[in-house]
Amino acid sequence: MSKLEEKVARDLRALGLMEGCQTQYRFHPTRKWLIDFAFPERRVALEVNGGTYLQGKRRGAHSRPVRQRQDYEKWTTASLMGWTLLLVDSVDVKKGRHVELVLQALGKA
Repeated sequence: MSKLEEKVARDLRALGLMEGCQTQYRFHPTRKWLIDFAFPERRVALEVNGGTYLQGKRRGAHSRPVRQRQDYEKWTTASLMGWTLLLVDSVDVKKGRHVELVLQALGKA
């Protein structure tokens, strides 16, 4: 888990939201795609994208064209499979937006 994902896990745990949540959840029957934080019973997925604001050689994987294309395919497939997909980055996590989104998606807001 990245440092950003560890913070998300701590924040969700502090609010009792890790119950029923699985990390690195394989949602597709044949592809090796993983969801960072999944609530399988509710089909809610939280994807945490770090490094989106880095430039040059230091930029994160999610900001590279090939990886972005792969992410789009994964996210579209998850959506078509009935998953509610929540996408956040480091700015969202710093502002606590990830918690708001999870609460709303789980009907607890």
